[in-house]
Amino acid sequence: MKNACAQKNACARSLLPHLLLLILSVGGCLLTNVAYGRDEVAPLITFDIPVQALDSALLTISAQANVDVLVPSALAARLQSPVLKGQMTLSQALTHLLSGTSLKYKISNRQRVTITANHKLPVKSVNEAPKAIRAIEEVIVTATKRATDLQKTPIAVTALTQANLNQLQAKDIRNITDMVPGLEMTNTGEQSALLVQLRGIGQTNITEIADGPVALHIDGVYSPRAQGAATLLYDLDRIEVLRGPQGTLFGRNATAGGINIQTEKPKLGVQLADIALTLGSYDHQALKAAVNLPVGDTWALRLAGAMDKHDAYTKLIHNYAGLGPQYPATYAALNAYQKAPASRAQGPDADDQEAIRLSSLWQPAENFKWFTSLEHYRDHGTSVTELDPTLVARGMRATVSDTPSFINLTNNTFRSRMDYTLPNEQTLSYIAGSAVMEREQGFDQDMGRSGNYEQRRTDNSTFRFNSHEVQLINSDKESFRWIVGAFASQERNDIVYAIDQADDDGHGDPTKTTSFISDFGGAATAIFMQPDRRVQSKAVFAQATYDLNELSRFTAGIRHTQDIKSDNGGRSLNCRVTGLGPYLTPKSIGHGAPKPEQIYADAGAQAAINAGLPYDNGGHVGIGDHACWVRQVNDYSATWKNTSGLLRYEVDLQADVMSYASVATGFKSGHIQDRGNEAKPEEVINYELGLKSTLRDGSLRLNAALYQADYTNLQFSDRDLFDMNGDGVVDRVTSTIVRNAAAATVRGLEIELDWAIAERDYLHLAAAFMNARFDNFQTPDTLFGNLFNPYVNSDAGRAAKIVELSGNSPVRAPDWKITVVYKHNFEFNHGVLTPQLKATFSDKYFLDIYNRRDLAAGVFNSAPNGAKDLAVQKAYTTYDASLRYESNSSLWSLDVFIKNLTNENIKTSSGTFITPGGFDAIFLPPRTAGLTLSYQFQ
Repeated sequence: MKNACAQKNACARSLLPHLLLLILSVGGCLLTNVAYGRDEVAPLITFDIPVQALDSALLTISAQANVDVLVPSALAARLQSPVLKGQMTLSQALTHLLSGTSLKYKISNRQRVTITANHKLPVKSVNEAPKAIRAIEEVIVTATKRATDLQKTPIAVTALTQANLNQLQAKDIRNITDMVPGLEMTNTGEQSALLVQLRGIGQTNITEIADGPVALHIDGVYSPRAQGAATLLYDLDRIEVLRGPQGTLFGRNATAGGINIQTEKPKLGVQLADIALTLGSYDHQALKAAVNLPVGDTWALRLAGAMDKHDAYTKLIHNYAGLGPQYPATYAALNAYQKAPASRAQGPDADDQEAIRLSSLWQPAENFKWFTSLEHYRDHGTSVTELDPTLVARGMRATVSDTPSFINLTNNTFRSRMDYTLPNEQTLSYIAGSAVMEREQGFDQDMGRSGNYEQRRTDNSTFRFNSHEVQLINSDKESFRWIVGAFASQERNDIVYAIDQADDDGHGDPTKTTSFISDFGGAATAIFMQPDRRVQSKAVFAQATYDLNELSRFTAGIRHTQDIKSDNGGRSLNCRVTGLGPYLTPKSIGHGAPKPEQIYADAGAQAAINAGLPYDNGGHVGIGDHACWVRQVNDYSATWKNTSGLLRYEVDLQADVMSYASVATGFKSGHIQDRGNEAKPEEVINYELGLKSTLRDGSLRLNAALYQADYTNLQFSDRDLFDMNGDGVVDRVTSTIVRNAAAATVRGLEIELDWAIAERDYLHLAAAFMNARFDNFQTPDTLFGNLFNPYVNSDAGRAAKIVELSGNSPVRAPDWKITVVYKHNFEFNHGVLTPQLKATFSDKYFLDIYNRRDLAAGVFNSAPNGAKDLAVQKAYTTYDASLRYESNSSLWSLDVFIKNLTNENIKTSSGTFITPGGFDAIFLPPRTAGLTLSYQFQ
């Protein structure tokens, strides 16, 4: 009891400074609110807008009249505005500006202007004045589930439009990390999954029911699987990256933040088409195209597609002989598994992706619209692999592979949203989605390094997902604005995953080979059959904002969630024969799950199966002629409930300067894993102060966020000890398990700046300064014991190889990272030439939770002289350069680009194979170059 009280007192002491900081911040805002007054809005506004592109003119109207202007860029980019100068009302200015354009405007009661089209737009004259940079583009986001100006949205959010993505040559969300403070990502090889991380916290588990702390939504529909997160970015309206917990409004599992992708919606009354072709190094070929087709006055269709492929960045070599002390010195010393086969497959890092999307918008009345989309995505690439950093530093991105790597993944998705506005101006929305993802994959785990043969493969998997959300939201013009809703989703996953393995004792001779999986002799297979793994989630939520006066607002939100995860019929099998590989025998079980008559269950395993309970001690005594035996019974179910909340105060310090202070909590459900183990849910409380400012007559946008996130039971995936022969004693490290770090703290400052320095110069800056540390974390290091971290201070802890990680940093969490983008417009008679340079500067970061640094000489034969920075990516600088020419008509453009100009070798995660240059690691792509030709039709 005394220790519990002490812990509570310590918690109270740690929370008190943060609460005082928040109270002082809110009090300061209130004092500012009292001291600051706002003049009455005059009926006449002074405008000074020269001839220019209509979209630029509307941005200037937004700045000069201090109103939000919502206009799809496709409607206005090709039109020319007349001169607008003098005093007039907003309506008079818009009428003059849109005269003769077939566009119309609507001004809401809250002074929001919406621009729409009546019918097909005329093509802009090629003789018009060149487009100049006069004001920062206004961006509308839905971070609060209302359409709001980015600068009036009290959340740390970065928004990127399709135009931004095109200039970055971004084909998937991996390519936007440098533009978003605190965003990091890495790929995994054997599952072809994308691990997304925000503010130092990310996903480390990629099993079929694992959850990440960064929630992904596409058109409002939650996307649970990491394999679908890298879908090609094409024909989008924007991407919004929301930093900090989004625990009240958005779906599931957003303790670190969320990524909202909004596709380009069909446009009524507009017939448009565009196409972009990219050619580049490594035989890069990409194509993006879209066509918008009106069907009558109330219905429009949009068809968009993309293709992207390139050759492997990594070469396959025949062997590693003589390439360093970590490998055999001569070819004669190699065994069969350390030599590549005669047939040459394509190496890792090759892409071959295709996607097509058909979307529909039906709006039969002013108060009702229905958006739907069908999307098909296919990936036939070769995934990534961990490379030897010693060889990479010598210019060799190379590996040996005795089993070709491949991906065969398809994802078919349906999304729908209905919006009905009631007579009282409240809007009822129903958002639904469903997806079916199927995947087969082969991956060479040992890559010819260990002398063993080990292939990890997904023989088959089918993930089925559906979700439903209902929202009721009142009018934007109300001083008390609220949203209430309910959410439900269900995911059912079926997967057969296998590990084919043969030790090197037989030197490639199948008659002499053994395997750690089986003590029967010969190659063997471990098979994980999970025919019915489910995730079910239900939630109700409400959030409201109240205008305290003209300058300040208060927001409160709450969400109650119930998550259920279950495994029905899950089995972990050991098989004394193999499924694939070069050592097949007449008794081999072949591809996929073994037949029921091939599986033996001892008395204990069979009793657990009959009772539907987990079991972890299955053996093969009495196995007879069966090929496989049940090692683990994984039937299990767990339920977690949580209530998350949000409190936020915001105040307008000036007309275009807003500050906010917030406290928010987040929740990520627990995790179930083989043999009935369970990880606790992850929770966070986040304190944040933010600033949103638009300065210098709309030419400068400066946003900042100062935060502290306190995590409890932070989830991390870690290698576990493995019972190979079913005797209840762990024998070898091969599998992974999710564990909890009792406490972790992340503090940081994020800054974003957009500055139209002059009419032809533009500067963007994204900076993150962060301190992320484990406060209380003890976990086994089953690979290296206390070689890199001290054992915990107990005999039992030392016996279990439990090490102390308190004070360590999470993976991929640099203390600082800064990206600067600069571009300048050179104007010519028929177009504009724009060179752009992007520079990213990053501090070092760790690649594993153990923060493994230096290795002394003489410890391992593979690094006889020791090694530096084993699991560290050193501080680095990268540059991307591009040159864009756009015609005055904006109908066509040509981009020439180089990415990773100086060909830096940047690691994003590490393995466990020790070399003189550190652990093997996954690297970002090398230097690439290409050109993109784009054309827009009318």
